[in-house]
Amino acid sequence: MNDGRTPTLRVALLGCSRGPGEKHVTAWQAKEGAKIVLLAERDQVLAAELSRQYDIPEICDDFREAATREDIDIVDIALPPRLHGEAAVLALEAGCHVLCEKPMTETTEEADRVVAAASESDRVFAVHFQSRFYSNYRKAAELMSSGVIGRPVHRRYFLADGSKDREPDTGYQGILEDCGVHQVDVASLVFGRPIRVQAVGMKISDRPNLGEVDTGTLVVTYENGDQMAVHMCNGLLRGITGAEVDEVFGPYGMISIMPGHITWTDRDLVTHRVEVDDFHGDWNLYRQYLVSHFLACIRDPTKDRYPMAGAEDGWRMVHANAAVEESLRTGGAVLLTEPAQTR
Repeated sequence: MNDGRTPTLRVALLGCSRGPGEKHVTAWQAKEGAKIVLLAERDQVLAAELSRQYDIPEICDDFREAATREDIDIVDIALPPRLHGEAAVLALEAGCHVLCEKPMTETTEEADRVVAAASESDRVFAVHFQSRFYSNYRKAAELMSSGVIGRPVHRRYFLADGSKDREPDTGYQGILEDCGVHQVDVASLVFGRPIRVQAVGMKISDRPNLGEVDTGTLVVTYENGDQMAVHMCNGLLRGITGAEVDEVFGPYGMISIMPGHITWTDRDLVTHRVEVDDFHGDWNLYRQYLVSHFLACIRDPTKDRYPMAGAEDGWRMVHANAAVEESLRTGGAVLLTEPAQTR
């Protein structure tokens, strides 16, 4: 195992049969100074095909072997969620930097173990929250931080659509757990730590693989008292693309986040518009932004190498998922805690 100072960092990608798997390959292909040299995939036919297509020199069918190889610098985990925790701990203990697909783990107990392993390691650990690199969100966060609407106190996010079917056996839990919590995570960049969630939901579709709840509302309270309401539905008729609304309110105005631009109304009731020059609407590109940030953290010669979405952030979202499920089951609000170990 080298110390990460080699000209080209050697990457092992664990898993490519889930949706994000091949997208991880293309994200690394676009980066200088790092290269996928090993692909671990149970489906060896698929692995061989990707190996030829993307010039990956080696494949294997055992993710545990790949995660602990001494000649690997970075382990990128795109396995089914039930395997994330085990793979992450193995790779960290082997001395590798780790980039892990979301959710970081399937259970809260596993999330505790990953945070502990990351805390005890001097390696960089990051979670694949590419939403944090979404151009519109970053620009909106800048505006909110500048105080143009005062302290932002409420965010309303609405999404209704029928365009996506889910593949079986991907670990998809439901619209509020798998999609709603990403809005919880993004809002935390401005609102701070989420401390309380309450969810209600229903099933309106007979389409397969959409989870027990395909339509619902999630209300989140953050540590400073700010709130967010997330309303989501992916149970519309197949083919209906639906609508998306994203608004933030403060005492002096409101911000609307739209594809390619942001508008806000100030205390004088004047509406302003800002174009987001680097908006592309391409989640694969934002995945590349995340990989670039991850590599920059690895190469940072200082001790401040903590990534924008680290183990504690992943822990919070695993626990938020569990809290959403408990709230859906009980109908009550659920309080969120903090990880016992932090860096």
